[in-house]
Amino acid sequence: MKHIIFIIFIGIVALTSCNNRTTERDSLEQAVSRFKKSLEPIEFVEYFPNGYSEKRTDTILSNGVKVSIKSYTDMNRDIIHKTTKDTISVVTEIHRKWVSEVKIEKNGELIFNETIDDAFFQKYTGINTKALLNTINLETAINTDNFENSNNYIIIDTGLKFIKENKHFLYSMRIDESGNFSINQSYINEEII
Repeated sequence: MKHIIFIIFIGIVALTSCNNRTTERDSLEQAVSRFKKSLEPIEFVEYFPNGYSEKRTDTILSNGVKVSIKSYTDMNRDIIHKTTKDTISVVTEIHRKWVSEVKIEKNGELIFNETIDDAFFQKYTGINTKALLNTINLETAINTDNFENSNNYIIIDTGLKFIKENKHFLYSMRIDESGNFSINQSYINEEII
C-alpha cells in the first residue's frame, strides 16, 4: 500500500511538472525582446565634416599663369544617409557638399573661372548627381613650363563619391591656355562595406 501511494504521488508530481513551462533562457529572451520593443530608437547624428571647412590654393608659375582654387563646404546643402545598426540605434550621416571655385589667369587676364559642384558635373559629364556627394578636393597637377605650347595644360583632378553605393569616381579636367577644358573619367573604385 505504501508503494502504491508513493507511485501515485510520483505520478502526480510528474504530471504537474510537465505543464509547458518556459525555461529560464526562453523567458530571458522574451523579456529582452519585449524590452527592446518598448524602447524608442536612439538616433546618432554624425556630420562630415563637423563644421565649415575651407582650403585655398594659390599657385603662380614662372610663365605668368596664376591658378587659384578655393574649396569649401556648403553648409546649406547636404546628403543624408541613414543606417540601422540594431533594433534600437539608428545612425544618420549628414555629408555636407563641397564647392570649389577655380580661377586661372594668364598674364593678368582671366581665362578660366568656374564653380565646380554637383551641378557642374551634371552639366558637363551628364552624371546624375541626385545621390552624389561632391567631395572635390582639388589638387593642381600643373604640367606646364611654357603655357603657350599647345601640348601644355593644367590638370585638375576631382573626386566624386556616391554615399549609398560607396563608389568613388575620379575625373581629370584638362584646361588649355585659352581656358577651354575637357573632363575625362579616369578611375572608378567600388569599396566593399
